[in-house]
Order: sequence, then C-alpha cells, then structure tokens
Amino acid sequence: MAFGVSKALANYFTGRLAGRYGRKALLLTGWFLALPVPFMLIYADAWAWIVVANILLGIHQGFAWSSTVVMKMDLVGEKDRGLAMGLNEFAGYLAVGGMAFLTGYLAAQYGPRPVPFQVGIVIAVVGLLLTLLWVKDTTHHVSAEAAQSALPKLKRVFVETSLTHRTLGSVTQAGLVNNLNDGMLWGLLPVLLLNEGFGQERIGLIAAVYPGAWASSSPANSLIM
Repeated sequence: MAFGVSKALANYFTGRLAGRYGRKALLLTGWFLALPVPFMLIYADAWAWIVVANILLGIHQGFAWSSTVVMKMDLVGEKDRGLAMGLNEFAGYLAVGGMAFLTGYLAAQYGPRPVPFQVGIVIAVVGLLLTLLWVKDTTHHVSAEAAQSALPKLKRVFVETSLTHRTLGSVTQAGLVNNLNDGMLWGLLPVLLLNEGFGQERIGLIAAVYPGAWASSSPANSLIM
C-alpha cells in the first residue's frame, strides 16, 4: 500500500514537474531516491524502515518510469506513441520478470538478505550514471511539436482524464484495474505461496511468469492499436 499510494501521487505530479524542471532532472531525482532503498531493506530492524523504503521506491518508480515514458513519447512524435509505450512496457515488465526470478533464486541460495538487495544497489548506481552521463533532455522535442499542434489543451486534467472524458476515462479506469492485478500478484500471491510452503526460488519463478507474459504481449498490442 505504501508503494502504490506514493507511486500514484508521484505519477500525478510527474507531468507538471517534468514540464517545469525538465525530463532529465526528474529522471535523475528518481534514481537518487532509489539509491538508499536497498541499504534500508538490508539493514532494516523494524517494519517502519520497510514502509519508508517502499515509499521511496514508489516515488522513484513514479518519477523514473513516468519520465522515461514521457521522454520516449517526446522522441517518437504523435504517430508512434503507441509503439513507444508498448516497447517501454515490454522492456520494463521483462526486467521485472527477470529480477523476480533472479532475486528469488538468490534468496533461496543465500537468504533473503543481503545478497538479493545487492543487485538493487548495482541497478540504482548504473541507472543514475547512465542518466547523468548519457541521457539528454527531450523538452525541446515536445515544445516543437506543441507549436505545430492544433489540439486543445485539457483544462482540468485530473477530472477530465478520470471522469468526464469518455475515452480517457475508460483508459484510466482500465489502468486502475490493471494495477490492482499487479498489486495482487506481486504483493499478495508471494505471501499466499509462502504460507502454502513454497520455497523462495519457486515463488520467484511463479512471480516472474506474470510480468513475462505481459512483456511478451506488449509490442503486439501496440502494433494492433
């Protein structure tokens, strides 16, 4: 719950913050927030630390993932945004599936702490360095496109995309249901399997199947759309 609520709030403010401070700045902020999370989980001696780590992880996801999606859409332009989104979902969920399997295997071999979270340290450092040294801001791409666009801007973004706009509202509601599925499979299913006596390696494998299946279908869905 801490992860989901913090990510939802970060997602909500991502667009406005990216427009004001730039996409790269938001992406860097997301990766900076990810750095302490593995250490907090390795050394946590109370549930409060786990909750705080999940809040930071949710904000990181909201900033880093969402700004990445926005930057890809800036680059490809209006016609190929569906494909860019599909490729992003493919890469993201494939990575989630791979990490679920890898960390489950490492937890079974070496225990739940610290080895599985050391993988997170490496990923956070690599993501931060790649963003800092290689990624370029894409704000000027969307500025050039906006200057030529005749589409009217939404006046009340949250209300229109969630409730009053028929197409955007249905997409938003479908996204809500999909994220509820993610929460069930990634949050509750491992707990249920653990209570049923499954080992950590098998739990990691089962948890990896769902994002792997999602990843395999994302590019095809985008091409159909």
